[in-house]
Amino acid sequence: MHSTHESVNPKGVILLVDDDEIVLEVGGKMLQHLGYEVLKARDGQEALTVFDKHHDRVDVIILDMRLPGMNGDTVFGELRKINSHTKVLLASGYFENHLSSVILDKNCNDFIQKPFNLQHLNHKLEKLIEN
Repeated sequence: MHSTHESVNPKGVILLVDDDEIVLEVGGKMLQHLGYEVLKARDGQEALTVFDKHHDRVDVIILDMRLPGMNGDTVFGELRKINSHTKVLLASGYFENHLSSVILDKNCNDFIQKPFNLQHLNHKLEKLIEN
C-alpha cells in the first residue's frame, strides 16, 4: 500500500484500487493534483486490507472492475461488509460488462469510464463527497 500526502488539509481520502501500475501512478497523481490524499491497492485482497485499516478515513473508493484473483463484484461486497456506507466509484473500460451492471444494481454510488480525464474525475468525486 502506498499513501501519498500532498496537502496538509486534503479535500478527502481516496482509495484507488487498480491492478494497472500506470493507472495507479497517473490516477494517483491526478487525485493529488485535485487535493486528495491517496491510498493505493493493486488487487482485491490489498484493497480489503488497506480499507480495513483506514475505513474510518476513506471518503471514496475508486474500484476497478477487472482485478486479478478477486473480481470487482466480490471486492465490492467485501468492502461493504467492512463499512456499508462507503462511497464507491466503479471504474471500468468495459461498461457493457455484466459485472458493471451487477455492482451498479447493488447500489454502487457511481461509475466512471476509463480512461477518465481530470475534469470528469473531479466532478464525480465532488458529487460523491458532497452527498
